[in-house]
Amino acid sequence: MRVGIISTMGGAPWGGSEDLWAQMAHRALERNYDVSVCLLRPRPDHPKWRTLEHAGATLFSEADETSSIARATERLSRLSYRLGSHLRERISPLRGLFATRPEVILVCTGGVTPTQEVIQALSGPYSFIPYVTLCQASYRFFPGDSARMQLLQYYRGARYALFVADASVRDIERGLAARLSNAKVVRNPVNLASLDPIEWPNSEAVRLACVARLSAAAKGHDILLEVLGRHHWRERDYHLSLYGAGPDEAYLRDLATYHGLSERVSFIRHTDDIRRLWQENHALVMPSRLEGMPLAAVEAMICARPVIATAVAGIPEWVQDERSGFLAAAPTPELFGQALERAWTRRTEWQAIGRNGRNDALRLYDPTPGETLLSILTDAGCSERKVS
Repeated sequence: MRVGIISTMGGAPWGGSEDLWAQMAHRALERNYDVSVCLLRPRPDHPKWRTLEHAGATLFSEADETSSIARATERLSRLSYRLGSHLRERISPLRGLFATRPEVILVCTGGVTPTQEVIQALSGPYSFIPYVTLCQASYRFFPGDSARMQLLQYYRGARYALFVADASVRDIERGLAARLSNAKVVRNPVNLASLDPIEWPNSEAVRLACVARLSAAAKGHDILLEVLGRHHWRERDYHLSLYGAGPDEAYLRDLATYHGLSERVSFIRHTDDIRRLWQENHALVMPSRLEGMPLAAVEAMICARPVIATAVAGIPEWVQDERSGFLAAAPTPELFGQALERAWTRRTEWQAIGRNGRNDALRLYDPTPGETLLSILTDAGCSERKVS
C-alpha cells in the first residue's frame, strides 16, 4: 500500500503532535508499504526526520527560502505573476506527495484546521483519494459561515476523523454545529524506555517540572510564573524546571526575573530521557490554555507522579481531581493558584496520588498506538478499493 502523510505543524523542527504519525510510518515501512511525508515547512534538521528517511520514507518539504530555486521563483514571480504562480505550484511539496499516487492520505494538524491548499486539493483534483484526519489539539473556535461549511465538508469527507480526546470531538462538533459520525478517538504514544515504576526523588526541596513547548499562549507558563511569584510562595522550599524549547524562551526568562524567580527556575531546553526527568522531579505542573491530550501528562502519570493542571481538552479524561492530581477549572492565575495550593497542602500524599495516576494511565493508554493508526489507514484505503 502507498501511504501519504501531510503534516501541517510549523514553528519547530519537531513537535509532540508528530510522534503518533511517525510511529505509524515506521510500522508501515516495516511492512514494506511505500510511505511519503509532506511537510508544509522547510526541511527540518532533526534526528527523527533523518531516522524516517533512513528507514525508507520519502520526504517532501517546502523549498528553504534561502535556496536557489526559491530565490529564482521569487524573481520570476515579480516579472510574471502567472509564471511565478506556476513555478510555485511545481515546487509545492503537496505536488510531490500526490505524484507518488498514494492510496490513502493522513492529514495531521496541531489545531483544528489544515491549510487552504490541503483542503482545496482533497476536495478538488485529488478528491478520489481517501483520507483520514488527525487533529491533535482543540479549542473553542467560531468560524464564519463560509469557513464553517468548508471545514464541515473537510471533516465529513474523511473516512475517519481522528482526535486524541473525547473533549476534542465535542469542541469540533460545537464549532461546526454538526455531528461527525466518522469521529474516533486514538491515543498518542509515550516516550518511555520502560513502564517500570520509578523511585521517589530524595530531594528535600519540592521539585516541580513543567514539560511543554515554550509557547506561553498555549501552554500557560506565564500563569504558573505569576502564581509562584506571589509572596507566600517565596517562603516555600521548591524549585521549578521548565523543560522544552520554543519561541517564548527569552520572554519567559525575563518574566521569571520580573517575578523574582531567577534563582527558583531552571530552563532545560531538551531531554530525551523522560524516566530520568521523573527520577529528579516530584510533580508535573501544566497550566495549559490549549491542549489535545498532552503526552507529558500521560508520561508523568505512568511514572507515578501527580499532575497539577488545568482542566482543558482531554486532561480531565485522564486526571481525576484529588485522586491522581489537582485540576484548575480554567487557565487563570487565580484558579490555577488554588489548585497548586491544594496540591501543596497535600504534598505528603503525593506518592500515593502518583500511584493512583499510574494505575489509571496504564489502564487508559494504548501500548501500540502506531499499529492502531496504521490499521485505521489500511481500512480506509482498502474500503475505497472495495467501493471502486
